[in-house]
Amino acid sequence: MKTFWFMLLSGKSSFSLNVSCDNEDDLPELVVELLKCFGGYFVPITHEFKIDVFIRNTQKLRAKVVEYVERYKDNCPQVNKYNDFLNKLKDGDFFCLLTDCKSIGQKEQFEIDAKLFALNNPYIEPEVALEHVNELFGDFFYKYSIVSIHPGKKIKVGEPLKSKRICRFCKGSESSGVFFKHEAHAISESLGNKNIILNEECDTCNRDFSKTIEMDIDLWFKMHTAFFKVKTKGNKVPVIKGKNFSFRVNSFNDDSDFILTHSPDDLSVGDAFPKELSLEFNQGIVIQNVYKAFVKFSMSVISSSKIHLFEKTIEWLKGEGFVDALPLIAVLSTYDNFTKIPELYVYLRNDDDNNFPLAFGEFHYTHLRYVFIIPVFCFSEKEFIEKNEYNTFWRFLKHYEKYDNWSFQDFSNKERTQFVINMKLEVNSDVHQ
Repeated sequence: MKTFWFMLLSGKSSFSLNVSCDNEDDLPELVVELLKCFGGYFVPITHEFKIDVFIRNTQKLRAKVVEYVERYKDNCPQVNKYNDFLNKLKDGDFFCLLTDCKSIGQKEQFEIDAKLFALNNPYIEPEVALEHVNELFGDFFYKYSIVSIHPGKKIKVGEPLKSKRICRFCKGSESSGVFFKHEAHAISESLGNKNIILNEECDTCNRDFSKTIEMDIDLWFKMHTAFFKVKTKGNKVPVIKGKNFSFRVNSFNDDSDFILTHSPDDLSVGDAFPKELSLEFNQGIVIQNVYKAFVKFSMSVISSSKIHLFEKTIEWLKGEGFVDALPLIAVLSTYDNFTKIPELYVYLRNDDDNNFPLAFGEFHYTHLRYVFIIPVFCFSEKEFIEKNEYNTFWRFLKHYEKYDNWSFQDFSNKERTQFVINMKLEVNSDVHQ
């Protein structure tokens, strides 16, 4: 089966959409009409469709897209997103359409943003726009190399031959008595990752992590996983059963997407509609384990040649002990580049300037982004726990300034505490019973 990916970017928002067909040599009508809609044309000699990457949003184009969406929305509801995307743009604005592309690296996106900025501001020369982008990102790309993981297709990280594998976390091998019989997911399968596999994680470490830090990060994201209908193990959306509630996708044929059942402690509330609910989970959570899980995912995707830089980090991941303090994690909620499959960026420093972290990561899941420093516990590297050290690092990341709603959260807590989600509710007056 062939899957066709399309990605639209405007400089302010982006989204990806795919269409599948059985015969990969054929372009299904849905794809052909979409390409024509955006100005694509057929080249008889090469039997290919050509299309300009940068397209102007015009009334004529929007009319074509509306007609296209009306024709195909019943069989492919996600095409409604094309209308939504164009309606958010000003008339005459340029946007970018990439074909056979689910996602792009940050450097490529920055370059596209610069081109769009120049096209949408014709009084600015493209060179000036590119200079503006370089002002934001030039130093960053000079200082850091990027490893990006987008679980769209099967990728196996590390040594393919089991007989040659050395576990990244315990340094065991088959010759020393460990086994690599089971697939180890570089990012937890409970978060929807089915494709990114770490070859260099033995069965023992895989089992131990699944019962400790990965169990806690699964709990941390559980409500998001269920609410956004992320398919996990068994290709199913999880059902959540807590101490005083249950939450599941509605399988009945009515107008509701989910069923939330809540058993309040105070049974005297009567028929009054509650404004807030406290959802208590059955198990507690160690918040520092969530931080550990982010770092463990990062250790699972970097090159084998870089693992030696993080020996103390791995000891912290593997050990039952915890540290007293960790750097803050920057957290952002945005539906730009929304993803139901976790995405991970790991940034490795290229020089010896310890005013900046040796490595840090960026984790995307649903509408959430987490930027976290990877601790190395080395005397030659700063910890970035002190406010001035962390602020130096954060101010360097100028490209994050486009969002002003970052929050900075402490994930250092090493005590297991009750996990509770406080949910605010309101009645939709537009819904008629």
